[in-house]
Amino acid sequence: MTGDASCRRTTALVFLAVLVLASALAVPLAYAQAPSIGRVGVGETPSGAAYDSAKGEVFVTNYFDGTVSVISDSSNSVSATVAVGQGAYGVAYDQAKGELFVSDVVDKTVSVISDATDKVVSSVHVGSAPYGVAYDAAKGELYVANAGSNTVSVISDSSNSVVANVSSKSAPYGVAYDAAKGEMFVTNNGSSSVSVISDSTNAVVATVDVGSLPEAVAYDSAMGEVFVANNASGTVSVISDSTNAVVATVSVGGQPEGISYDAAQGNVYVADTG
Repeated sequence: MTGDASCRRTTALVFLAVLVLASALAVPLAYAQAPSIGRVGVGETPSGAAYDSAKGEVFVTNYFDGTVSVISDSSNSVSATVAVGQGAYGVAYDQAKGELFVSDVVDKTVSVISDATDKVVSSVHVGSAPYGVAYDAAKGELYVANAGSNTVSVISDSSNSVVANVSSKSAPYGVAYDAAKGEMFVTNNGSSSVSVISDSTNAVVATVDVGSLPEAVAYDSAMGEVFVANNASGTVSVISDSTNAVVATVSVGGQPEGISYDAAQGNVYVADTG
């Protein structure tokens, strides 16, 4: 599984924009490299990051350490290190509760961290090899892609317990929330597809074929589109959330692995590891 790519050994978080896509796709693909504003030393093999807007902090998961580094955005320095489960990977911020949810791949758990104390307040058992996580603000729920179980666990943030398990295709990996449609888009790393899950029924309402080994996924609220990084194809699939169909495929080359949407600029940033 390409999730093993998360185990590449590194010890610093570098803020670097690698590829930029115009989200409307009305202009050619533009390549840009942003200047680095600094490096922050964290744990071993940082794998995921989430921003806590209330505290002005960035939470970084360190896969090999089983820890989360808390970085202050005012000083760009680590203010706390939180021990979680083994294989800390995905992380999502729950603004309503002031909590961070961290997937622990090896332990098959999700650790819940309070941003008030920077301590773990709960550990939730999910499926095998949980990787991607995404928070559904409308429902107060967290969706966890369990690559080893071919399921997506739904966790209520009011009880910190699993309230549903949704069957997906092979090796669900990345997750993104579409607030406009009330749907979760889950990449299936082993079946070159994306499962669309309704948050009102917790059932798969569509399956969309994309490129080979889809990993990261991001939602573009302005265009109502979902961008999927296809690691083995060197492409990004663009899915319309109104039709749940691919409307464009953009060649980016290399091995696209991470992807993020910039609402202010209307750009999609793609991290290419190839």
